[in-house]
Amino acid sequence: GDQDILVRLDVEQNFRSLSFGDSAGTETAVQCVGQPPSGCVVPADGAPVPECGAVEDCACDLHGQDLPYPGMRSIAEKIVLMCSASASPVRVLLIGLGGGAISSYLQDRCGDSHLALESVEKDGRVADLAQKFFGFHTTSQNTVAVTDGLSAIGSREKGAYDAIIVDCFAGQDRVPLPCRSAQFYGGARSLLKHDGLLLQNVWARSSASTEVGNDFNAAVAALTGVFGQKPHQEVAFDAP
Repeated sequence: GDQDILVRLDVEQNFRSLSFGDSAGTETAVQCVGQPPSGCVVPADGAPVPECGAVEDCACDLHGQDLPYPGMRSIAEKIVLMCSASASPVRVLLIGLGGGAISSYLQDRCGDSHLALESVEKDGRVADLAQKFFGFHTTSQNTVAVTDGLSAIGSREKGAYDAIIVDCFAGQDRVPLPCRSAQFYGGARSLLKHDGLLLQNVWARSSASTEVGNDFNAAVAALTGVFGQKPHQEVAFDAP
């Protein structure tokens, strides 16, 4: 069956996070502006925590907010620089919407006039939670499709994207093989313009699984084979 998805809310700070049940790390985290709506606050100590689907009102205002983790900021800031330097909208494909933190940040910083962002999320439940709890909103320039990354790569226009962001995780903090295979990277490369940029968030180690390090090394090897050189690596220490 589908793995559990956990949404956590710090009522005092209005800080929210999303994680998979067997992961040590956090898939998405956002700092919402102001206080949480009363509809998403458990009314009294000891009251049962509601199922996410039963919560009616838990909107999140992200305007002006920063991304909470260095790894997310490292990726997003490169796109913001591209937006500021381009006279036309920067076309970006995001594989792995998650809670939509990166997407919402880019939309806020770049605006629809400087960014055309297409997000992909394999799990429809996650896409729904992004809109319900994490401040993600679709527009004509900020879309989301529920499909897997490899299918998304294979169905899009070649040589049309300024950047592709891969933020694709499954359980135990692992990047699933379809998001780190030579076939996937080859397809991604074919979508990029000649000066396009591929950015990927990959854990190098995790207490959730000893295989995370092997996955990281395999991703580096596959990227090296497809692009003909080792990828540039930036190390970010993210709190779980």
